[in-house]
Amino acid sequence: MEDLEGRRCESFEPLYKGPHFTVTQESQPVNMSAFLFRHLFLAFLVTVSMVHISVSANFRWPTKVTTTCCTHVSRSPFTFPLKGYRIQNALSPCVHAIVFYREKGGMICTDPKASWVSRKTRDLPVMKN
Repeated sequence: MEDLEGRRCESFEPLYKGPHFTVTQESQPVNMSAFLFRHLFLAFLVTVSMVHISVSANFRWPTKVTTTCCTHVSRSPFTFPLKGYRIQNALSPCVHAIVFYREKGGMICTDPKASWVSRKTRDLPVMKN
């Protein structure tokens, strides 16, 4: 058989011989180690992807975040014995407030603009949460 330039080619076997062209296939040795490596690498990627999907599917986001803060304030003075106070900043749903801590437990949320609140805070220590 001859190629387009008229040279003799004996390493190719014709697959199809037509009136104007001939289809041939060059025989190449199969590299089994590269073939095996490709398939093992593909299997590894699939395995890692499946593990990632299954782990991320089990993670649950919190459905409701709860906060302990004052959402309403009192403007009325009180006479409970107190052990301290803290200032609460306004960050929705919380409102700006002075939070007094009672000696027997519990909190009282008051309006910082009320005149009696500043007198009460003078003698009390500032508390952390």
